[in-house]
Amino acid sequence: MAEDIVIWGGRAPNVNMSADGLTIIGTTSGFGSARANIGRSSGLRAFEIEITATAGSSRYGVGDATFALSSYLGTSANSLGLWCLNISPLNGAFTKIGADSTPVQNVGTRYLIVIDFTVKKGWVACNGVYRTAGANPATGAGADFSFSVAGSIYPACSSYNPGDGMRLRTTYADIGTPLPAGCLSWADSDGSTPPPPPPPTGQNGIGFLGDSITWYMDQGASSSASIFSVTPTFNYGVPSDTTAGMLSRVDTLIAIKPKMIFLLGGVNDYSVADSVTASNVLAIVNKCNLADVPIIVEGILPVSAAYTGPTNNAAITSRRNAVHAALMNYKGGMFLDWGASLTASDYVDGIHLSASGFSKRNSALTPYINLNR
Repeated sequence: MAEDIVIWGGRAPNVNMSADGLTIIGTTSGFGSARANIGRSSGLRAFEIEITATAGSSRYGVGDATFALSSYLGTSANSLGLWCLNISPLNGAFTKIGADSTPVQNVGTRYLIVIDFTVKKGWVACNGVYRTAGANPATGAGADFSFSVAGSIYPACSSYNPGDGMRLRTTYADIGTPLPAGCLSWADSDGSTPPPPPPPTGQNGIGFLGDSITWYMDQGASSSASIFSVTPTFNYGVPSDTTAGMLSRVDTLIAIKPKMIFLLGGVNDYSVADSVTASNVLAIVNKCNLADVPIIVEGILPVSAAYTGPTNNAAITSRRNAVHAALMNYKGGMFLDWGASLTASDYVDGIHLSASGFSKRNSALTPYINLNR
């Protein structure tokens, strides 16, 4: 399926954008907003906003092509903003439906926004839980807002304090909340490609939880299903994700009830202590244990000399050793450190695996997959 590259587009001077164009970061006191580069005007569509840093005043939502970037969502005409699950003041083309709820805004929280352009209604979910009880965008029930915008609507966000951070997630692989039946990702290029079918339930298939190393398995000519000769596979890899992000997403993977889950992560945890990485991994394992879903934790992969990322090879080697030592004797799962077999030719850029690298992952994981066929 084809998906457009959706990033933050126009923005106010007092908000910065990450190098990949997906995260907005507030720099000064006073509101400033950003609008995505691609709007939509038809079908049932969805995207997520993830809180990556918070000073408590982030707003996120939608707006048309005219709302003022120097203001904030909900006060500028033709925009709607949320603070937690509290819909901000409304102006212009949006009308709130239902009562507000204001849970604490935490880093890692994801807000799913679903827009039905046919009936001109929208829904909001926090970490997979809809704001309104009984909400079902597939049937039109329990909408949180309505709108009268005639043209395109865009994902949008607003920052008030320095340190507010919000990440835009618009692709099928990057949206962590299961989409309603018939709902397209915001990035789906023209809406003509049907979304993936709802995943089966009842101990079926293999789940892969991780970062971009896992995500890339399903972005080329091959796929995780063909690499491991098993169907279905559920790729829950998210580029640049940390073990904290994986912990926040694992419940949605567990809900599918795969036969087993493989966890590969930790290389992006360079901003936290090794003990935090180990703690996050153990928390993921405990969640799987409670749900009776077997999990195998793969060791943090080494990087090659060609890697030029935010931390060096020696630092990653040190993290591997410290985290692996903490995980070697944990209860309730299995620890599989197969990365030592990788060579420079097994990488495409020093960190992401080439075809030969995925072949080595296949050799390491397939015996465990076969035990659960």
